[in-house]
Amino acid sequence: MGTAFQAGSFTWIGGIEDTCVYPAPSAAMEPLDEYDLTEHTEHWRDDLRAVRDLGATSIRYGVNWPLDHTGPDEFHGRMLDERLAF
Repeated sequence: MGTAFQAGSFTWIGGIEDTCVYPAPSAAMEPLDEYDLTEHTEHWRDDLRAVRDLGATSIRYGVNWPLDHTGPDEFHGRMLDERLAF
């Protein structure tokens, strides 16, 4: 079958999306985080295992940007670091 992303090979990419919206306090909309909505926040290890077990050779993983980038030149990356280390 070849190596992922090599000419003549098949790369199956799994994806875990995270649309996250944290509106201004004056907005009528409530915050929306698809990781929370789909319980991925609690079950992310099982979700990543499922992608692996399904045979995906790569993954596109959404980052909860408002929680990782909290201000100008302020990047925490704790959530993403934890996922990458897994």
